[in-house]
Amino acid sequence: MKILVIGASGMIGSTVLRVLSEKSEWDVLGTVRDGRVRDLLPPPLADRLVDGIDVLHEDVLPSALG
Repeated sequence: MKILVIGASGMIGSTVLRVLSEKSEWDVLGTVRDGRVRDLLPPPLADRLVDGIDVLHEDVLPSALG
């Protein structure tokens, strides 16, 4: 199952990303607007981020799941 966490750089989003990423059978990705936020997360979570995603432009959301 693929799960996309919108706003993974926020307090709730980063927690949801961390908790859901613990399930090995799920493919969990998190979206962020700015890739520099990778430096704030531990490497396993930073590797799950898709940067450059602004939900105000909903046409880019399908590409986030690639």
